[in-house]
Order: sequence, then structure tokens, then C-alpha cells
Amino acid sequence: MRRSARDRFGGLRRGEAELEREVDDEITHHLERRAARLIAEGWSPAEAWAEARRRFGGVEAVRRACLDLQTRQDRRAIRRDLIGDLARDLGLAGRRLRREPGFALAAVVTLGLGLGALLAIAALFDAVIVRPLPYPEPDRLVAVWPEARSRAELDGVETLDSLENVAAFQDGLHLALPGPDAPLRVEAAAVTPSLFSVLATAPRSGRVLAAEDAAAVVRRAVVSERLWQRVWGADPGVVGGTIELDGRGWEVVGVMPAGFHFPHSGTEVWIPLDRDDANLGAYWGSYDLRLIGRLAEGVGIERVASELRALAPRLREANPIWTPGEDYGRDARAVPLQEQLAGADLRRLLGLLLGAVAALLLIVCVNVASLQLARAGARRQEAALRASLGAGRIRLIRQHLVESLVLAGGGALLGAAVAQLLITLLADAIEGADARFGAVGLDARLLLVAAVLAVATAIGIGGWPALHVSRAPASLQTGRGAAGRPAGAGGRRVLVCGQIALCVVLVTGAALLLLSFWNLSRVDPGFDGRTVLSAQLDPPAAAYTEAAQTLDLYDRLLERLATTPGVPAVAAASRLPLDGAQNRMAFPSSGNVLEDGLLPMAVRRVVTPGYFSTLGIPLLSGRSFDAGDDTGAPLVVIVNRRLAETTWPGRSAIGERVGMPWERPVREVVGVVENTLQDGLDAEVEPEIYLPFAQAPTARMRVLVRSAEDPHTLTALLRSSVSAIDPRVPVSDVLTVRAIAAGSISDARHLALIVASLATIALLIAAVGVFGVIAYLVEERRREIGVRVALGASRARVAGAVLGEALSLGLAGVALGLLGTAFAARAVRAFLFQASPLEPAVLLIVPSALLGMCILASWLPARRAAALDPVEALRAD
Repeated sequence: MRRSARDRFGGLRRGEAELEREVDDEITHHLERRAARLIAEGWSPAEAWAEARRRFGGVEAVRRACLDLQTRQDRRAIRRDLIGDLARDLGLAGRRLRREPGFALAAVVTLGLGLGALLAIAALFDAVIVRPLPYPEPDRLVAVWPEARSRAELDGVETLDSLENVAAFQDGLHLALPGPDAPLRVEAAAVTPSLFSVLATAPRSGRVLAAEDAAAVVRRAVVSERLWQRVWGADPGVVGGTIELDGRGWEVVGVMPAGFHFPHSGTEVWIPLDRDDANLGAYWGSYDLRLIGRLAEGVGIERVASELRALAPRLREANPIWTPGEDYGRDARAVPLQEQLAGADLRRLLGLLLGAVAALLLIVCVNVASLQLARAGARRQEAALRASLGAGRIRLIRQHLVESLVLAGGGALLGAAVAQLLITLLADAIEGADARFGAVGLDARLLLVAAVLAVATAIGIGGWPALHVSRAPASLQTGRGAAGRPAGAGGRRVLVCGQIALCVVLVTGAALLLLSFWNLSRVDPGFDGRTVLSAQLDPPAAAYTEAAQTLDLYDRLLERLATTPGVPAVAAASRLPLDGAQNRMAFPSSGNVLEDGLLPMAVRRVVTPGYFSTLGIPLLSGRSFDAGDDTGAPLVVIVNRRLAETTWPGRSAIGERVGMPWERPVREVVGVVENTLQDGLDAEVEPEIYLPFAQAPTARMRVLVRSAEDPHTLTALLRSSVSAIDPRVPVSDVLTVRAIAAGSISDARHLALIVASLATIALLIAAVGVFGVIAYLVEERRREIGVRVALGASRARVAGAVLGEALSLGLAGVALGLLGTAFAARAVRAFLFQASPLEPAVLLIVPSALLGMCILASWLPARRAAALDPVEALRAD
């Protein structure tokens, strides 16, 4: 009962009924032969049949065994035939692509770029939004009262039944660590010991902080594995030993594992949080803490929010120094920690980029499918010949899909390499997409996604062409359809229109983002930092315990720098405008330390005399700070124009009084300066209070040096001057103020550049697509064009007809693209500054540019059509 492979395929397709009939016939045949032998020996027919069945055994059991055996044999044969056919198809696809290296290379490279870009954004999206945080049971981690809070709120939140454990942390601390050549500046976080149990993370070696460490005589700290390896060469003796931080001795009790990055990827030291319960008023309203918790078993996040709202009134009554009139607790809520770490802006950014690269991949697929369709038209004669020799339509489709799969597989391999490179670049460019979410890279899940994308891409670029090529043409002598039109022309027109439509959406988005960035870059920040160099100084706390020591350090440094030729101005400030999170405080005004109603908030900045002239901030009224504003002089402040106009409208601010929540003496306003932007070029101007450095000394300051020429030439001078005064003081973040201002819009710049790059690639691919379809149509219509020219059509008319074809494709694509842009406008709205998602100028320029691109891309085919010799065209046909 041996059958051919074709029979096996057919038998399996026909189902089990025919196989059962064949087995029954085989068994009956055996019984008939045995019965015939018995009858020949003298048995009666009835007895012979009975004896044949007895000798044969259980007919039903044999029947089932035969069916099982035959089914397994058929399936093995089918698998062998499929593998053999696939191997032959792969070999044929490889030979065909080797004969067309230009097409194969172009297809693989474009697919690799599209797939690589999509995989890179998908990896970031996965790490930040999809993949859980790298801590045990991450779904139970919540940010409590997600804005930075006070120590009093920590005390209250610790009593909530809905939270199994609560921790507080204060980030952005910087400590001086002695280095081999110069002191290092390391980022630290002050945390409650419960942080490590909330995050359920054990140390790599040693132990984590304990409750008694906060009150211990010996200061104790936990360091990161990265710092342990970088500074101490992974010396195990560091654990339990003493290191110097900020001029003090600290016992290292443990080393956290490499994957622990909290609250930021740059955090390298964790120290106990100092909870000074006797000085609650100094912290209430300073917003210097953040709270996180671990949900109790079986508790939902809604219950936490409900308990927080119930807690708020009690906290409000216990802290009268805060704004009495505010709706305290209105923002009391709990959100998943991952959502809080990512932030709404980063989630929107990654979503926008994911949509942009998906559009690019679609454009790439459409372009390759268009090229495939052109090749399919040229191969219809081959398909017709193979069909006449017995190849079925499924066989023809499969061969074409295998070839597309080879291209998509090559593109996926290249795309994985491209994605790995882009991940590194994007992780550095996109602020917030860092290691606190775990390592960003291609893992097994994303590689599986790449494989699925490759298969989907193969179907996308080969499906339509495969169906097209499988329909045998009416004649083996021409690539035209029955009506004489170029085969596949309609399909290619549709694909090119789709390309142009997607390109309109992508280019319009890029143009809007570039316009927004241009608007941002033209905003006046209120200061002039073009030739000002700045550097961060973090004097060790142990060496600068007294205010006089801090004052002496900066007085000597600024005096030394001011005497340098080519340095017209020097100053120092606690923070600079646009350099990140600003220090804010509530302030009573006009001498009333506590008054009914809402206390306003203002940015608080400590500056030295010369700050305003160094940064070019105009003094509007009153005077600036001078050397006389020291500890023995009356307390004074300078305010910006926004605070003066909102606090004392219609009258001069000079001579008015401003208080501090924890200072009983009020300060007199002695000057009003022009507004500066604090949080970003796209942010509103806030009220601002400037305090003289001598009356509010702080060790951590940023030094400013204005240069008469290139400010970068002062870097060595600044470092050597600090080292000459005190070599223990680390100097870091040496940047021009202009670079700091530019960094405040780096996200907008990176986003605009990324999307503009994607749009440029899409534009080039669309241009190639238009060129390809027009050139294809011209080539397929050579005979028709020759006849027209022979009958008297002018060269200009022929060229105009070709350009008109391209323009019609462009108009159709632009119309579809504008419709898509209207739907996509909401995606970019959040990233625009002083620009509308439907900006009239952009909606006019982009379609016009794309129509111009269509005409330029079709110019060469139009010239070739106009120069066509009718005699040669008719002879060639």
C-alpha cells in the first residue's frame, strides 16, 4: 500500500474517511486471499471466511493499528516533502537574489533600518512601560503623595494600614570623595532604612542600612557595586571598613548589586535620612522628600488614596506654618511606582516615537512591496511557463513568499544590529530612559518580536506580489494583462499613494516639532550666558561646618578669579536658572509671618554680589547686593518683577517686607530685577527671591566666570584656582551657562532631530518609490509612447503626460496624508510650543514640498519618455 508524495498530500487533504476505506480494502483483500486458499483446500465458503478471520486476529485492532501507522507515515512524508520543497525554494530564492544584488541589497538595508528603528524604540518602551520594575512583586510598589513631601507626612503615612511598609528618600545629594588626582563628586540619596525592605532588595555583600544607623555615632553608608569597582577595585575589605565622604569617616556596611538603581541611575551612595523631629517647621513645605510604599497583601491602590485623604486634615492641623487657606491634601493619592518613575512626559514621548518608527516601517514595507510588484510583472512569463508545466497556484505563491521571507530575515538580522546601536544613542538622548527601569536592550522576548515582525514583513512585502504573479497572463509573449495595460500598474499606484500619505503624516509631524524647537530656541531666558563659564563646587561638610569657613572659601576664590586678565565679572549662586529643579518656598509678605489666606510660593536663590551683572540681568529699581550686606547688616532681599507686580500691585516693592516660614526676622526688599525663566524655556515665569550669600551662606554653590573671549579657555584656570585654595573641594559640571540653557531644551531638540531623521528617510524612500513606479510605467508603455510620437505627439506633451501621472499620484497621496494628519495631530500636541498641530504654514509647505518631490522623482523617466525613438520602440516590441 505504498503511495507517492502527491498521493499522501492528497489523502491527508481528503481526510480520514478515504484512509479508512483504503485500510478496510487492504484488510478485506488479505481475508479474501486466505479464504480462497482455505476453499481450495476443501473448506466451505462460510467456514473458510470464519477460519480466515480467526487466523487474522482481531480485525478492529489491526484496523486501528494500520490507521495509526499509515497516518504517521503520511505525516512524516508530508514533513519531508515540505522541508525538501522549502529547501528547494530557499535555494531558488538565493540564486534569484544573487542575480539581482542591487535589489536584494536595497531591500535588506531599507528593511533593516525600518525594523532596527522600531526594535530600538520598542526596547525603550518595553523597559520603561511594559516590563515590570526589577524588584520582587513590583506591582505592589506605589509612590505615595507622588510630589515631594515633608517629614511630617512620612510620620503620618507610616500609620496607614493599607501599606505594609513605607520609605522616604531625598535625592540629588552630592558628596566629596577623595580621588587619586582630584576629589570626586558622587551622587547620594538619604533614605530611611526601610527603603531596602520596601524594594525587597538584598545587598551584594554586607548588609543594608538599619534603623539604629541613623542615630549611630559612627556614620554608616551603603555603596553601589559600580562605585565599589571604580574607586576601590572591588576590594572586599571595603565592606566593614571606613571611607572618607565629605571630609568625614563613614563605615561601609554593604554593597548593593549591579541592578539596583534607585532613585536614579547615577545614585552611588545611600546614607541614613536625618529625621529631625524637633525642627519640623523648617521642613514643612520645603518638599524635600519623596515617599514610596509596598501595598499590604490583598490591598488595592484605591484604599491607599482613601486613607491618605482621611489623614490629610490631621496633618494640616499639626502644621500651621503651611498655607492656611489651601486645600491641603487635594493631591493625596498613590500611583504605581513604575508610572511615577516614567512620568507622563516620557510615556508620551516613547508613544510618539513608537508611532513614528511604525510609520517608517510601513513606508519601507510599501516601498519593497512596490519593487516586488514590479519584479512580479517581469516574472509573469516565467510563472505562466511553470504553471503550464504543472505548478499549482499555491506553489507559485509559496515560492514568492519564501523569497520575501529571505529578504525580511536578512533585514531582521541587520535590524537587530541597528537596534542595538540605536538603543545606546537613544538611551543617552532621551532623559529619563535610564537604568532605573532595568537594563535596556534586546532580550529573548524582543528577539521573538523581531522574528514575528520579520514574518509579518515578509507577508506584507510579498503577499500582494505573490498573488499577482500567481495569476498566469493571457499570453506567454507579453507581460501585459488581457487589456494590454502594464501588469501590476494599478497595484503599484496604490502602494505609492500609500507611501506618500504616510510620508505626509511623518514629515508634517517632524516639521511641527522643528518649528516648536525653533520657537523654544528663540525665547529670551532673561539673562545673557553666552560667555559665562560655570562650575559646581561641593565643599566637604566636615571641613566647612561654620558659615565663616564657607564665606572665606568663596570670597578668596572669587577675588582670585576677578583679578585674572580677561575676566570682567565673577559671582556664585546656589542654583542657576534652567539648571534643573529649583528650590521653592512659601513666603509671607509685608512682615506678617502667618496670615490668613494662601501664602504664595517663590523660587529661592542665594547669590553673591555681582551675580546680576555677571549674567546680564537688568536691575529695574533699587540697588543690587554689595559687600555691606553681611551678617551684621539688616536682612535684605531682591525680588524679580513678577513677584513685585503680583505681591504689591500698583506700588513700588522697595522697602516692603518679606518673611521666611522658619525665620522670625523679616527681610527688606532693596531691589527689583528683571524676570528670568527658571524651569524651562516653555515654562511660566515664577516669583523669585534672591538672598545675599553673606546672610544665608550655603556650601554648595555654582561659580560663574564671565570671559571677554571664549569661556572654555577658563576651565583650567577655574580648576587650578579651587585646587590652590582647597584641594579637597571637588569641581564638577564645568559648563557654559549657554550650554545649561541649551540643555533645558535638549529633549525637544532630540525629539525633533529623531523624528526629522525618520521623516528624511521616509521622504527618500517615497521619492525612490515614485521614481520606480513612473520608470516602470514608462518602460511598460514604450510601444504606446512610440505610437503616439509616430502619430505626431510632441516631446513636451509626452513628458507632460508622464509628469501628470506623477502629480496625480502625489495629489492622491497628499490628500490621504492630510486626512491622516488630522487624526495624528493629537499625538504631537503635547510636544508643541507656540505652534498649533494644524499649523497653516506647515500644512501648506509640506504637501507642496512632497508634490515637488514627486515631480523631481519623475523628471528623469519623463525625459526618457520624451527622448524615446518610435522606430526603436516598435522594433523592440
